[in-house]
Amino acid sequence: MELQREEQLRKDEARKAEILQQREKRNKSKAAATQARAAERKAFEEEFRNTLMKERTEKLDYWRMREKSIEEKKNSKKELIHRQSGKWIEEGNMEAMIMRALVDHPTQL
Repeated sequence: MELQREEQLRKDEARKAEILQQREKRNKSKAAATQARAAERKAFEEEFRNTLMKERTEKLDYWRMREKSIEEKKNSKKELIHRQSGKWIEEGNMEAMIMRALVDHPTQL
């Protein structure tokens, strides 16, 4: 009877040791999986951050280019008006030009 009890205790101890080893193995595999997911998440976040920074840079460059284009158009209009202002009609000649336009104007039917 005593031998059976000792045998049962040894089996219980062996089973407990096996369960403990399996638990430790599961915990290690879970920890490794968690670390792998964390590394993947970190890589994804870094890639996402880089993509955002690239898009922001592209938008800023586009905005600067657009502002420069608008400014160039304004300057070209100013320059055109400045060049054409030398061709403006003097007041004395204006009446003659208006009369000529009225007289020579073709009538529309």
